[in-house]
Amino acid sequence: YGLVPKADGTGLELACPPAIEASIYLGSTGSNIYDLAATIDVPVVVLRAKPRGPDTGMTDFAASPTWEHVAASFPNGRDVPLPHLTHFIPMQEPELTARFIAGAEP
Repeated sequence: YGLVPKADGTGLELACPPAIEASIYLGSTGSNIYDLAATIDVPVVVLRAKPRGPDTGMTDFAASPTWEHVAASFPNGRDVPLPHLTHFIPMQEPELTARFIAGAEP
């Protein structure tokens, strides 16, 4: 349900308007999840796109905004770098994402 047909009929676009998605990110500023992450003992897998470079803008999601050590914040965390993908991993490779959710990926 994350995609809707484009108005011009040429494909699909995100269903969430950019301003609303931005407000979700802005609403989470000031939250520190790292103290809470240490209390989560279930397996956590972080799928991470190629890292951002020094010249990457904050709104450029061709690279990952995810901190490269976030998985290590969880007692049972695992980092999975996917440098061939962008921040939109589930949209680019939904089958791969589904396999990780189902626990079928090693």
